Amino acid sequence: LPIVPPADVQALAELARRIEARLRRIDLLARFTADAFVVLAPELDRPGATALAEALRAFTVDSPAVLDLTDVRDPLELLVPRIDALLAGARATRA
Repeated sequence: LPIVPPADVQALAELARRIEARLRRIDLLARFTADAFVVLAPELDRPGATALAEALRAFTVDSPAVLDLTDVRDPLELLVPRIDALLAGARATRA
């Protein structure tokens, strides 16, 4: 018998496939936490990133979260807590 992943894993994989279909080839989608994804979208300015976040929000019926990293030169390990705080704030506004 084939090994079938749990339904939640299948659902997240399908959501990821659908989101990736809406991204450009240079964008990167990654699972950030158990229930959140992050999109790295190089070469997008803040209005472009906001438009992308809104399009994905409308698609997933969730809240957009945009962090302007245009002038940031911090290493990724310093950015992750900032992104996590932004996501927590977005979740709090939905509750």
